[in-house]
Amino acid sequence: MNQTLQKDIKALNELSLVRYLTILGYTPVHSGDDSTLYRMYLDQKDLQDMLIDHEANEFIDIAGNRKGNLVDFACLLFGITPEELCSNIMPYRIDLLMRQHTPQEVIA
Repeated sequence: MNQTLQKDIKALNELSLVRYLTILGYTPVHSGDDSTLYRMYLDQKDLQDMLIDHEANEFIDIAGNRKGNLVDFACLLFGITPEELCSNIMPYRIDLLMRQHTPQEVIA
């Protein structure tokens, strides 16, 4: 993996996963101080529970036993690689959407 790609991935992973899910239109099933629980379709399969750890800014796919950060989540959701995500980010709207919303507009 080249340094530019590593830098891009690091920058994306610093963005809030909860905020990104909110912007994409996902509504939590439950939200607490430490974590937020979502019920959603991952991999175009069955409805699954996904927990976001606020401190680590990582997701845990409870049934699938997968976890990761924002880039891992976007790659899982859209069925792409990190290289594909970073080479043409506009279809996945991470950067653009994150800049358009202020923290007051989303669930923390």
